[in-house]
This record gives sequence, C-alpha cells and structure tokens, in this order.
Amino acid sequence: KVGEMVEISLRTTDARQAKVRHTAAMTGLNAHWQALRDGPRRLTHREVVALAGRLYRMMLKEFGDDPPEKSTLEAEVRISELVPESLVSSLMIPSKEMLAKRAAKHEFDGAMERFADALLTAHGIFADGDSRCRLKDEIARQWPDINRRLLSYRKGDYSPDPKQEQFPDFPP
Repeated sequence: KVGEMVEISLRTTDARQAKVRHTAAMTGLNAHWQALRDGPRRLTHREVVALAGRLYRMMLKEFGDDPPEKSTLEAEVRISELVPESLVSSLMIPSKEMLAKRAAKHEFDGAMERFADALLTAHGIFADGDSRCRLKDEIARQWPDINRRLLSYRKGDYSPDPKQEQFPDFPP
C-alpha cells in the first residue's frame, strides 16, 4: 500500500527558495503520479534520440567548465567501445583481462541504465521495457562522443559543437 505522504528535503532553509523548489517538486511529483496512472508508454525513435541528446547537452554543461582528467575520459571511451559480449564465444575460457573487460562492460551498462531511468523520471515518463532498453542503448551509443567532446575541452578546444544540433527537441 502506498503511504499517504511523500516527504523530501528541499535542501534549503531560505523560505523564498523553498517556495520555488516546492513548486518544482510538486510539479514533478504530479507528473510522476500521472505517468503511473497512464501506464507505460512506448517512446518513438525521435523521442529516444531527443532524450539522449538532452543527456549529451547536460553532461557537457555540467562538466564542460572543468572537464575530468584525461585518463578518466579515455578509460570511459574505451569501456563504451567494447565489443558486445554476445560476440565472444561462450566456449572460450576467459582470461583475467577478459573478465576485467566483462566487469567493466557490466558496470558501463548499469551506468547507462541509471542515466536512462533518471532521464525518464526527470521528464515524468513511465516508459515500457522496450523503450527503456532503446533509450539505454542510444545513450551508450552517444557516450563515446560525450567523452570525446569533454576530452577536447580538456585540451582547450571550446569551439562550437555541431553534434548538439543533430538532436531533435524534446518533446518533439
């Protein structure tokens, strides 16, 4: 049974800021309840790409002024470009290196699922399983480009990013 009350911290003691945050929190909560009442819905391909584009832009905005160290980004790019495990023969006895790659791939997939869930929640969307999976895959497809762009920022290249223009607006 769902409780009668939802309680969250607005993370402020300032009354004005609390009022603004309360309004935003209530809007988000109402959208969440409405999405649950409506039931899961299928996202179009355009919506999936648009949501992945939102993440692309958010990551560049969040980390663009002070990008992570080069080694961290290079590792993420390598992880995100791993060959899918399904292409590796199940009869092959894995080496320590292969086990490490599989663990990294599993960790990467989990991170992509968390990004997909956060995007869906932030937009008040209760997506069906197939749409959630397609969104996770699209985020994973964009991840190397996010990291390459952050690497270019780290190297001092803050020229305009034409890739951001390829994503449709959400909602379309």
